Amino acid sequence: MRPRAFLVTLTPAMGASRRLHWLILAIATASATAARARPVPAETATGPDTCGTIAAVEVTGNERMSADAVRFDLGIKPGDPWDERRIRREFRRFWDLGYFSDLRFFRRCTPQGAVLVVHVEERPTILDVTYDRTKAVNEQQIQDYFREHGFELGVGLPLDYRKLWRAERLIKDLLAQRGYLDAEVRAEVRETSPTARSVRFRIRPGGKTRIRSLDFTGNESFSDRRLRKQLELTKVYHWWWPFTRKNLYHPLKYQQDINNVLEFYRNHGYLDADVRPPIVRVETKDREKAEARAREKARKREEKRRRKLARKAKKRGEAPPDANAAVEPEPLDVRVKTWVDITVPVVEGQVYRLGEVRFSGNKLFSDAVLRPLIPLREGSVLQDNLIEAGLELIRRAYGQRGYIYAVVTRRFERHEDEPVADVVVEIDEDVAYTVRRIEFAGNTTTHDEVLRRELLIYEGELLDKTALDLSLQRLAQLGFWQPSEEPRLDPLPDKAQVDVTIEGQEQSRNEIQIGGGYQELEGGFFQASYRTTNFLGRGETLSLIAAVGGRFSQASINFFEPWFLGKPITFSFSLFDNSSDFGRARDSFGNIARLNRSGRGGSIGFGRRIGNFSQIGLSYRFESTRSSNLLPVAVSGVGVTQNFTFDRFTTRLAILTPAFSYRHVDYVLRPTRGQELFVRPEVGLRALGGDIDFIRPTIEGSLYRHITRRLFVGLHAELAWIKAFGEIRRCPGFVDGVPLFQRFFIGGDVIGPRVFETRSLFPERVVVSLRGSCDNARPDVDPATGLPVLSRQPVGGSKRALLQFELGLPLGRTATLAGFLDAGGVYDTGVDINWADARVSAGLEFRVYLPVFQAPIRLIYGWPVRYKTGDPTSRFQFAIGLPF
Repeated sequence: MRPRAFLVTLTPAMGASRRLHWLILAIATASATAARARPVPAETATGPDTCGTIAAVEVTGNERMSADAVRFDLGIKPGDPWDERRIRREFRRFWDLGYFSDLRFFRRCTPQGAVLVVHVEERPTILDVTYDRTKAVNEQQIQDYFREHGFELGVGLPLDYRKLWRAERLIKDLLAQRGYLDAEVRAEVRETSPTARSVRFRIRPGGKTRIRSLDFTGNESFSDRRLRKQLELTKVYHWWWPFTRKNLYHPLKYQQDINNVLEFYRNHGYLDADVRPPIVRVETKDREKAEARAREKARKREEKRRRKLARKAKKRGEAPPDANAAVEPEPLDVRVKTWVDITVPVVEGQVYRLGEVRFSGNKLFSDAVLRPLIPLREGSVLQDNLIEAGLELIRRAYGQRGYIYAVVTRRFERHEDEPVADVVVEIDEDVAYTVRRIEFAGNTTTHDEVLRRELLIYEGELLDKTALDLSLQRLAQLGFWQPSEEPRLDPLPDKAQVDVTIEGQEQSRNEIQIGGGYQELEGGFFQASYRTTNFLGRGETLSLIAAVGGRFSQASINFFEPWFLGKPITFSFSLFDNSSDFGRARDSFGNIARLNRSGRGGSIGFGRRIGNFSQIGLSYRFESTRSSNLLPVAVSGVGVTQNFTFDRFTTRLAILTPAFSYRHVDYVLRPTRGQELFVRPEVGLRALGGDIDFIRPTIEGSLYRHITRRLFVGLHAELAWIKAFGEIRRCPGFVDGVPLFQRFFIGGDVIGPRVFETRSLFPERVVVSLRGSCDNARPDVDPATGLPVLSRQPVGGSKRALLQFELGLPLGRTATLAGFLDAGGVYDTGVDINWADARVSAGLEFRVYLPVFQAPIRLIYGWPVRYKTGDPTSRFQFAIGLPF
């Protein structure tokens, strides 16, 4: 009997469970095919001497697969001798391909020789695979779960009932992990043609199984609450926090999680602690109501289906379908609420103290060198986590000497009469390995030399594992090439050498933007920019910006070379020419003019690395700025005037900036762990071509730490101040001897605090109006009184302080949700930094990381917590860039 006919006949007769059904099918199929799974020689009229050589290969029974394809894949060709063993091996290999439901080899003898007859019956192919749509799981999640387990069930593959059974099990496991322990999954196969089948998976998730209570018994030293905190994947259900799946019960997840409790006990000296199998009490509620709801939903689905069929029939002009026609009912999706109460028996035992620490197998390091690495003294509580920390330090010490395969383990020797245990550290040193070759994989754009210069290990030297880990961190901070978690180490046979292969992926760091627009009052504008942090694959940064419009124009070129002349020296330069138009204005006398500011200049700088993550530098920048502004003017009387007229002034700045930077973070654009520190004391000097002497130091620091496996906190602080020194010059547009645009204005998504408008927070002061230039500046005098004209103007601050806090949650690989709290203030000359003048804001920020941008897209929603009347704020802000 053919397997296909056998399967069709057997399926309706099955009344047992689904698992038994598939088991019987597999056994029946194997039995039916095994009877035919061998070559059977046919009787011939010629003698056996004519069958010693294969003259031809004949293929029969094939439908989709061509005879030539079968002959090509067959390892037996005409002219080969007839070898029974070889033919049997080839038969088994052909059968294991899984393409056929029936396979037979025959021999027919002819005067010309033996004819190998290959009779095949091809398995039907899968035409399509569909899954029932449910809220519990979707098709993409099922496919991802298949890939995680190395399983493939795709269109075009031969139909294999064993694979269908495994697919059912995988889908049920996936649903069980989501709390659906009573899910039903059934594969339905429908014949669409003699050689094709359609597969549909019927999925009935059922109800979720939630954890109602989780208690411990036998625990005297620690409370239930403290033990429950050790569980990361298993939590008790709370009605006020339904946004987690950790309250869904799954036995495997619980078993994985309960080991944390055992580890917690051993970290407190309870070496004999044991966690017994849990006592699980299951309770289902309102099964009758759940079944009634399922029947009602099924009835509504059926009514909807009939109405849809009636509409289609009406459009085609056909008679409506018979409402009483029998339809095979679908299984009811009964979702019964199931609760489990878990009781975990715990045997604590007694607290052990450390006796002594002994070492065995150590030849490279003496006991006196290794003992200080174990951070426990004799007589203290034997904490297993501290022992493991010491073992990790020992492994690192061996790794630094090239013993990368050294095995360091520990065992406890308990004393009989007292709760004391000795720790025996067993070391298998192996041998020290040297680096034979270092290679990179995945750098399709970046040159090898750009990556190799970041390494702290070298070919021909001992492999320092710590230096290799630091090298990976240095590569990650490049920003344009991301190394994998661990490099591949391939030791050479019979040699103490190893090949190091560092795999990674190119990060898109080329950005081209072209845009334009139109404004009714000021006309249109056009902007184009190009920026890359890996120019021509050499790790250089180049940016070109050009913008032309009615309100502004900008042109700049910036270049940064991290390894100048092949040495760890940085070189950078920039040239810029920009102008800003603040619109038309009318003075107190009816004159109309435009308020604008233009500047041009350039900079050049050098730097040098002084550590793995530190750098010092020195740069020089020259800028000539020309501004027009409304200045107060007196017309009559005394006091603070409200009358203004136009004036223009030019300022030259020559700034020398020594700098120190330290940056050690896990990801450049998305840091979640590490720290940063930047110190930049800008010094403006007339001796270098400027108009004034001033100092403007800035100190910035950031700290990132994980508080859970996913949550992290970020803390950022800034402090800056500016002060003129030497001869204080009185110039138009200057405040306390420095240009107004060099003083501090805060507020906005970049400068902070967020929620407040950009540069909207600043001190105001009544000042004396000046005219002319720095060489002949003079106060504007009221002709009626002969007194200087006074006016209230924004003067910016001489000091700035900012503190920002974030609690971030990464959402996949491309997004982060963060709650923030910002506090900052700007203070005038003579005013100390104080809380009374500070502004505070709070809110949420959603960041999306796209490959086409050099920085994340930020959506900010917040509100001012501490503010003053008149402060401009915006609840919603959009920005592109890092928060700090």
